[in-house]
Amino acid sequence: MQTKKHLVLFCIIAYMLLFIRPILSEQFDNNNLTSKQSNTTTTRRALILTCDTFINHPDTSGASKQNGDEINRIFADEELDINEVYNYHDTIGNEETFRYIISNTFKDSKPDDINYIYISTHGLYINETDQASLVFSNGNEEFSLDAEIIEEAFKDVKGTHFFIIDACNSGALIGRGISGGSSKSTFYGDRFKIICSSGGSEDSWYWSSSGDGSLVLQGAGYFSSALARALSKENNYPADLNRDENISLFELYNYLYYNHAPSVPQVYPYGDNFSIFTYSKQNIVRDEHISNLTFETTVISSNNPYVSFNFIVEKPIIPVYQIVYFENGKWQFNKAQFIYDIASRTNQEGVYNNLRPGLYNRKISINHSGSGGYALIYVHQLSGKTMRFISGKVLSVLPDDGLEKVQVMTDTAFQPLYGQELPITIQHNVPCLMDINIVDNNGNLINTIKYNEPTRPQNLLPKGSTFVWNGKDNMGNFAKPGMYSVSISCKLPKQTVSFSSKPFELLESKIPIGLINNN
Repeated sequence: MQTKKHLVLFCIIAYMLLFIRPILSEQFDNNNLTSKQSNTTTTRRALILTCDTFINHPDTSGASKQNGDEINRIFADEELDINEVYNYHDTIGNEETFRYIISNTFKDSKPDDINYIYISTHGLYINETDQASLVFSNGNEEFSLDAEIIEEAFKDVKGTHFFIIDACNSGALIGRGISGGSSKSTFYGDRFKIICSSGGSEDSWYWSSSGDGSLVLQGAGYFSSALARALSKENNYPADLNRDENISLFELYNYLYYNHAPSVPQVYPYGDNFSIFTYSKQNIVRDEHISNLTFETTVISSNNPYVSFNFIVEKPIIPVYQIVYFENGKWQFNKAQFIYDIASRTNQEGVYNNLRPGLYNRKISINHSGSGGYALIYVHQLSGKTMRFISGKVLSVLPDDGLEKVQVMTDTAFQPLYGQELPITIQHNVPCLMDINIVDNNGNLINTIKYNEPTRPQNLLPKGSTFVWNGKDNMGNFAKPGMYSVSISCKLPKQTVSFSSKPFELLESKIPIGLINNN
């Protein structure tokens, strides 16, 4: 009798399992899919995953959905030649669902195909355990997804996988922007190309406390807005820095690094020229209201307490300048200062007048304290009652002096041929300008990582900045195996501090090794 009961139970379970996969298939195969014919032999598929409704974390008030809609609009551009776009919002509540969506979306991918994955959700990082994760929820279930699960889900998927991760602490998934560096060993090799909206210690969205103690979303969508503009046909694809009709991974990262202000975008692999997007110049139809926005400097000092910039108005428009200061470890978006262009005075009916087409120069005073600090400036264009993002810049407010306890830390060894990159952590207590060079054991210059680069807040403890070296020289070739060090100069108007790291080893082997911080 006991055996018969077990047999009946087994049959019932087996019968139920037959329906699990069809139910998932029916739910997700009928999801919103946009498709079009390819102009090349390479097929490009895009997957947009967004979450706004959570169980154990604050809801994001539709912000992720808006981000996804903005990216969907860009991916739908005929010029970028993305053939299929899949959207899932508030859908993933468990790992099985995530894995099924990945395998189903990219089941037909070939080795030469490109798979685009945009994710907008909560990101988490626990510094003590070096654990980074993304939170997914469907409103009824919630789970955290780490880098190992993501990599495993793509194990059997052919093609190149380009991730855009728009979440707080997202850089931690690739070991970027973390105090003391990270020993992460995921996503190595040529299959993965990744851009993250923030470093591992940073917020990407910004919250403030309301009267009842709950969190109120103050700032979201900044990264997706910068990304959308970078890939915008109307704005002449500004991410294509060399104008060769190919937007490489490094070009896109470089544009975002200098035009997305509230957090520090991160990338893997660093310096990679893999072509992510292509387009044709002859099909561009520009529709800009403001063009050629140029900042004379983003460095503020006691001798120059102003941010100066110029731009061309192509069509009548009202520019709006948003100033936000960095205080107590956070960007104070709830205290943002909005400046409507002084030339756009209200007329007798009480509405703002547009700036007429022409060249304009502007200068805005920035608060300068003796101890230094950071601010950001956003340039928007006013359209009705809404503001449309144009550009954002971090302003480094330098003290005259005050640099103390400058240190440089790296790992003891790394293997660039295996895909590893060397994390460089520089501790500095105040904003400054930095020169960062890689030198060999004889003091010869191998690579200039940064020159005269203004620092920006990364929420490291202790305060500081992080960078990486991909093991290549200034000509783009891998450096020879051997001993190297990082040489830096931190510069203020009345003080310069120079320092070198302990030597580290560039290894030739392609076998993974455990990395130990060279503290």
